[in-house]
Amino acid sequence: MDGQTWGVTRTTRAGGRVISITAERLGDSEQLGANVWITAEGPVLRPCEVPEESVMKFLRTAVTERSA
Repeated sequence: MDGQTWGVTRTTRAGGRVISITAERLGDSEQLGANVWITAEGPVLRPCEVPEESVMKFLRTAVTERSA
């Protein structure tokens, strides 16, 4: 994002009720990951060792760049 290249993996488990996302900036050591649990009350984001806002910023930027 922001002109940088990332490798992204999405894994769906538990019959589609858990989505895991891992991302690694290529040529660097920056990484982030999160699990999204789909519950009856709605999706719940559980970041892995990074602030939730970092994951949300990454996902928002990815969607915006992908749509362009």
